[in-house]
Order: sequence, then structure tokens, then C-alpha cells
Amino acid sequence: MQRKKSCCMKNFFLLAIAFVFSIFGSNAKFTIFSLNSPAFSNGQRDIVLKKLLAKEKETAVNHLTIDMVIGNDLKNFEKLNDLNVDIAIIGPKQQALLNEKKEKYLNHAKNFLVPSNFIGEKESHQLVSQQSFVFYVDNIKVGVFAVFPCNKMSTEEEKKIYYLPSSFAAKKMIEDLKKKNVDVIIAISHQSLEDDKTLVKALKDIDMIIGCHDCETISSYDDQTFIYKLNHLDSHLVRIDVAIEKKDIPQKNEVKLFHSWRDVKIE
Repeated sequence: MQRKKSCCMKNFFLLAIAFVFSIFGSNAKFTIFSLNSPAFSNGQRDIVLKKLLAKEKETAVNHLTIDMVIGNDLKNFEKLNDLNVDIAIIGPKQQALLNEKKEKYLNHAKNFLVPSNFIGEKESHQLVSQQSFVFYVDNIKVGVFAVFPCNKMSTEEEKKIYYLPSSFAAKKMIEDLKKKNVDVIIAISHQSLEDDKTLVKALKDIDMIIGCHDCETISSYDDQTFIYKLNHLDSHLVRIDVAIEKKDIPQKNEVKLFHSWRDVKIE
């Protein structure tokens, strides 16, 4: 009788733990598709890319498509809707083009994301773009922002752009996103891998970095932060599947990310 009672108590305890976790914990999955196109694309490659994306999305319940490089040709903006791009990362040159044609291209991409570490004259870049993006994966809130390297400006339009240190700008973005109660923070980077590693060491709240600007594709963990860098010299589609485990226990909020990824070269 005592043994049966002990067994019942053990089962009750396990059920209680499961119940508590169901209240204070949650799990979610989402997929990021990152492109190095249409900057380096052509008509045939666009068709192949579109088919690849459609096929991959069939097995992705929640997904976000990011275009890393869109080039300086206005025609590239027109491809964004066709590829169902959710976020297009743009620099000073693209911003100047958008400012010039904002009435036409505001209706094309769902979101143009401006790197957080540059500001335009009188902050004019904010007319058509934003510096952060927030989306939900089930009941988990994910925040995204971007950073650029401090390039030497060449055109008169570009010379009106002022750069801030990426760590300074990223810190402000993280503070703003935390005010929005995001659970996960993703940085989109056009910096080098070494600059990204420096950023991760300075700011522990970045959960994941996705970027390009390197001559080869690289994936690594640095201080527990997952970093994926696309080769910027070729066209690629990368699929990154992310599982999120969130535990909301009183006085403690713990979020863990688990990644798997696959790089697909677009022939």
C-alpha cells in the first residue's frame, strides 16, 4: 500500500512539473531563408531560385525570407515581391534610389531594413525604411536589426550619410527591442566575421548573427551566439531552422536557441 502511494505521488509530481512547464514554458520553431540575390541574378537563375524557395517553404511552418544584397539597379527592387522577400537590407546607395522612387517602391518589398549604424541628413532615410523589425513565432517575439561596415563614401548622395560605431548603434537597437519585450534578437550584418565576433563579445544579448561580406561561407558559434556568413561573391540560398525553448519561471526568463542549417548554391 505504501509502495502504491509512493508511486502515485511520483506520478503526481511529474504531472505537476509538466503542468508548470506548460504554463511557464513554451517551444517554437521557425526558418530563415537568406539570399545573396537578386544582386547577382539573371532571368534563368531567378526562376531556379523561386522554385527552390517554394520547395523549401513547403516544409517550413513559420518562415522569414531575408535578402542580403540587392544591388544598385532599380530593376532589382522589382524582383523582391516575386521572390516573396520579407526583409531587404539596404545601404546608402539603395536608400538614395528609394528616396528618388519611393512612391513606386514603397509598395514592393514588405520591409526595407536600414542598418542601425548610419543616419542620413535630417534622418531622411526614415521616410521609406525602418531600423528594426519585430515578428511573432507562435507566442515568442523575435526582433531583427542590421549593421553595416563604415564604408568610404563616394557619391554626393552617399556623403550625406553619417556612420556610427556598430557596437554603439547595436546597443541602442537592443535596448529599443527589449522595451518591446522581444525574446530573441537577430542581427543582420554586412560586416566581416571578425567585426561580428567583436560585436558579440561586446553585446551578449545578440542571439544570432546572419550576414555576408566574406569571401567564403562560414558558420560558427562565438560566445554561444550562432553566426552564419554568406559568401558575397556568389548566389546562395541558405536555410536556417531554429528551435526556440523558452522558460518563463518567476524572476527568471531563459531562452535557448538550437540551429540546423543548409547552404544551397544556385546554379
